[in-house]
Amino acid sequence: MPRFDLFAEELPISWDDLTRAEQLQKSLDVEHDPIVFCEDPYFLGRSISKSWPMQKEIIRRFELGVPDGTHEGLKHWDVNEWMKARQSAFDHEKLDDWMLENYQHYTELVIEAGMRSSKTTIAGWLGLYGAFKLLNMRNPGEYFGLRKDQELYIINVATSDDQAFDTIFAVEKGFIVNSPFFRNFQINHKHNEFFFPQKKMLIRCGGSNSGSLVGRTIYRALFDELARFQDTRGRRSGFEVYAGLGRGVTSVRDPGLPSEHPWSQQGKKIAISSVLYDNDIIDNLVKMSKDISSMLGYKYATWEMNPNLTEAALKDEFLKDPDRAWRDFGSQPGMVVEGYYRDPSVITFNEERLNPLLEYEYGNARYMQFADWFMGKPGVDYYLTGDPAVKMDHFGLALGHLEGDVVFVDFLHEIAPRTEVDPSEVEWIVKHINSRFNVREFIVDQWNYPETLAQLRNEGVRIEFHVVKKPEHDKLKECFYMKQLDCYPYEELRTQLSALEVIRQTKVDHPRKGKKDVADAVANLAFRLKGEYQEMVGVLRTRYFNTFDYNVRNKLGREDKRRRMTRIFAR
Repeated sequence: MPRFDLFAEELPISWDDLTRAEQLQKSLDVEHDPIVFCEDPYFLGRSISKSWPMQKEIIRRFELGVPDGTHEGLKHWDVNEWMKARQSAFDHEKLDDWMLENYQHYTELVIEAGMRSSKTTIAGWLGLYGAFKLLNMRNPGEYFGLRKDQELYIINVATSDDQAFDTIFAVEKGFIVNSPFFRNFQINHKHNEFFFPQKKMLIRCGGSNSGSLVGRTIYRALFDELARFQDTRGRRSGFEVYAGLGRGVTSVRDPGLPSEHPWSQQGKKIAISSVLYDNDIIDNLVKMSKDISSMLGYKYATWEMNPNLTEAALKDEFLKDPDRAWRDFGSQPGMVVEGYYRDPSVITFNEERLNPLLEYEYGNARYMQFADWFMGKPGVDYYLTGDPAVKMDHFGLALGHLEGDVVFVDFLHEIAPRTEVDPSEVEWIVKHINSRFNVREFIVDQWNYPETLAQLRNEGVRIEFHVVKKPEHDKLKECFYMKQLDCYPYEELRTQLSALEVIRQTKVDHPRKGKKDVADAVANLAFRLKGEYQEMVGVLRTRYFNTFDYNVRNKLGREDKRRRMTRIFAR
C-alpha cells in the first residue's frame, strides 16, 4: 500500500542523517530516560519541545518503575533521586541487586485529572513509547511467542469511534507525522490506524462497542475519558470494556520469566479521565491502585498538572457553576445521587414583581384572569415553553424574552388539577398569551394537545420540539449564579428546583413522588434565550417538523373518532 499524503511533506531533519552509532545512542538515551523520547526532535520533540513537571513525573515513574511508597516493601523515591541512585549502582556494577530492591513493575496507569490538564498528551506519549519499544525489537511477534501471521496492537478506545479518533489517536497521529524516527519505517495509514508491516504492529483507535478491538493481542491499551463510557453493566460499560481489553493485554508476557512472576507481564493499560461522580470507574481504579502494587494511580486538579492554567485563571468557570467547576477542573466528584442545587440560596426572585395571573374561586368553579398590564412590548420576540407531564396530571408553562444578558421571565404557571389536565385550560392560557404577546416560538417536549398546537401554528407561531436534559438545567443554574435571570416570586418553581437531584452527574430528575414540570419549562426557556438552543434545533427542526404535522393529523383524527363514538353511545 502506498504511503498516504499525510507523509508527503519532507521534514527538515531525517533519522538517516544520523550514523548508526548515533541512532543507537539516542535509543539508549530513551531507555535510560523516556522524557528524551518526548523532547528530542528526532523522536517526538518537533511537535512539543519541553514537557511539564507533572508530565515528567508520571511518565518516568510509570515507565522506569520508580516506587511511590504506596505498597509494602518498597520505599518512596523521588524520581530524580531514583535515577541518580540507579546510575550510581550501574557505575559500581551493582545494578541488578539494586533493582531487585528498588524497582516496581507497573502494568496499569490511572490518571484522574481535571480538564485541560494534558492527560491526553501523556496518554499519546505513552502509546507511542510502547510503539518505539516494539519497533526497536528485531521481531516482536517472535519474541512474545506469537504466530507468524499474528499482529501486536496498540489500542486507543473511547466512548465512540469519533471520540477515539479525535483524542489520543489524533495526538499520536500528529507526533508520528512529525517524527523522523517513525517516518524511517514503512507506514501504511488508514483512517483509524497506522500499520508497521516490518514489525507486524498496528496503532488503532475505535469506540467502546467496536468489534474490531476485541480478541487482539494488545501491547498497550489506552482508554480516553473512561468515566464517560456507558454507565451500565452491558457491553459498552467502562467496567466491561476495561476488563475485556485487559485480557488481551495480560497475554503479552516476557518469555524469559515464569508467567507467575510479577515482572512477567509486558502489556500495559493506561486509563485517563476526569471524574463524573464519587466511586465511578476512574475514581474506583485510583482507589484500587493503593492496594495493587502493579497499578500506579494519580488524582490531580487541572492547575496541579498544567502550570499555564492556574486556579485564578478559571475564576469565571467557578462563578458560573461552582459544583461543575470543582468536578471538571478540581477533580472533586459529586455523589451518585445528590441535590442538583447544593446551595439553594442562589435560587432568587425579583420580589418587586407580581404574578400577572389572578385566580379565584366562586362556589365550585375556578376562574382565571390576566392583569391589564400584562402585555408584550412592541418589536420584542417572546418565547413560550411548555412541559406537559407524561401522565397528563401537570403542565408547566413559561413565557419570557431576553433583555441584554438577562433572561426575563414574563409568566410562569403550573396547571395541577386533582385528576388530569383539562385541555381547554391549556388552550385558554396559550390563546390569551398569544393575543397579548408577539410569541415567536412555542417549545415543547411532547406532542400533546394537538388542537392547541395546530391553532398556534395557523396563527404563525413556530412549533419546536426540544427535550429538557442536563445541559438545559446547567444553563439555568448558570443564569442564577451569574444573576442573569429575572423572575417574579413563584414558590412552586423554588420548591421544584430545590428538590432536583443529579444522578451520576449525567441526569437531572425529581425525587420520587416529586415533579419538575415548571422547572423544565424555565430551563428550556433559558437554554433557548441564551443562544445554546439554536445550534441544536437546526437539526431538530428538519427532523421533527414534518413529524409534528403527521402526529397532529393522527391525534386529531383519533380524537374526532373518539368523540363521534361517544356521541353514538350516549344516545
